[in-house]
Amino acid sequence: GLHDVPQAPSALEWFLRGGGEEKDLYMAEQRVGDIIFVPPGWWHCVLNMGDDGMTVAYTSNVITASNVLHAAEVLRVYDAPAAAALMEVFRRRHQESDSE
Repeated sequence: GLHDVPQAPSALEWFLRGGGEEKDLYMAEQRVGDIIFVPPGWWHCVLNMGDDGMTVAYTSNVITASNVLHAAEVLRVYDAPAAAALMEVFRRRHQESDSE
């Protein structure tokens, strides 16, 4: 199930183990006022390097009726039972909204 999925390493652990050397990797230094858009389905890693300890992150990972099939397809690779549970919840809610 979902709780059996191994935890990803922290960004610092990933970088210390040589992360960032993969091909097709994009690296950027974000400065005050900059915004970085990470397209849906892209993996990303963040290493906060500021001395002041002030960082802000906003994320919006949303599964809707328009992308649930894609989300389940991606999830199925990592956790097939979780993908099946996602689709079951979607089907139930879709049936409930149709019957209202």
